Amino acid sequence: MRKFDKDFNDEGASAEINISPLIDVIFILLIFFIVTMSFSNKNALDLDVPSADNSGALPADSATVEIDGGGKIYVGGQPCPISALSLKIARMKPSKVVVYADKSTRADLLVSVFDEVKSAGVKSVFVATVKK
Repeated sequence: MRKFDKDFNDEGASAEINISPLIDVIFILLIFFIVTMSFSNKNALDLDVPSADNSGALPADSATVEIDGGGKIYVGGQPCPISALSLKIARMKPSKVVVYADKSTRADLLVSVFDEVKSAGVKSVFVATVKK
């Protein structure tokens, strides 16, 4: 008869952790976030943005200022009077600001918004357009 001693190793049992289900869950979450981000709308307002031939990609590290057709100003989707615009932008400390203005926005209001953004210390101000 065969004698079993205490150091007998069962080669059928494994001490490894199977991470295949974890990887599957991570890939499913990754796909979910990619799909939801591609459908997110940068503008919360329904603006008729002017079109241009030389429009390019928007900067990634930027704050947004929206001006609707009625002349109301929004910073990051929140209403903001023009008198508080400089202070609000200065608190955000963005390197760039993108201004989304409706086609019917008055030029003097747009220039006032540019002045307030520049007085907040932002060096780069862009106007969002749609490629023709």
